[in-house]
Amino acid sequence: MTELEEENVKFEKEIEERQLIWEHRELDLERKIDELEKQQNSIADAARRVRSHQSYSFVLFCILID
Repeated sequence: MTELEEENVKFEKEIEERQLIWEHRELDLERKIDELEKQQNSIADAARRVRSHQSYSFVLFCILID
């Protein structure tokens, strides 16, 4: 009986270790997602500024050639 109990304790310990590893990996992935979302927002903001600048430049160009 004690052999089974020891085996059970060992099994439970392995499960706990795997759970901790899983939770750590999950936190790492959540941080990475946050980082990528910030980069995406930054790129989108830059693209909007470029488009806005291009539109403004085009309008000025049209005024100048008119």
